[in-house]
Amino acid sequence: MDNLIFSKIGSDFDGTLVSTYHLFLYYINNKLKTNYQPKDYDSYNFAEKLNGKDFEEEMIKIVTGTEEYLGKYKLYSGAKEFINSLKYPLTIITARKNGNPLLNCQGFLNSHFQGLRIIRENHFDKKNILKKLEIKVFFEDRKEIALDIAKQGITVFLKNQPYNQNVFHKNIIRFNSFNQLKTFLE
Repeated sequence: MDNLIFSKIGSDFDGTLVSTYHLFLYYINNKLKTNYQPKDYDSYNFAEKLNGKDFEEEMIKIVTGTEEYLGKYKLYSGAKEFINSLKYPLTIITARKNGNPLLNCQGFLNSHFQGLRIIRENHFDKKNILKKLEIKVFFEDRKEIALDIAKQGITVFLKNQPYNQNVFHKNIIRFNSFNQLKTFLE
């Protein structure tokens, strides 16, 4: 990116570096005996779409990385190679809830990478922590958060997902793969 000067990069965790929605679909399909596919996951709060009060506790277990699910997390294809190739420090900023999830997120990331900084923040505070840390580039998957951050003048690379369509801003750039993202940043 010719006119994009940056020295610090940040990233979300769930849905950006790691696929967790495949675990939601796996659980829902097994529980309801359905066959939902990734393209059907058109809402970030998929359980709400299913009138999902019954699913809320299990969804929290998935997102918080309880031992039952942590071993099933998958880095997106090319994410490890991409992160290891970065010339800039990467800070992970996750909106995971209170309790033990940060340790689980940290443990998962430490098993794949060295030297990542991980910060747990309420998703409404991501834009403020990015500004405080002077992060100029952020990788995200939620369209509402991406738009909020983009409005602060921060470049957001939005991981293209079925649930984050129809959001536009001059500071939002969609990416489909980490290979594509790498070419954007070269």
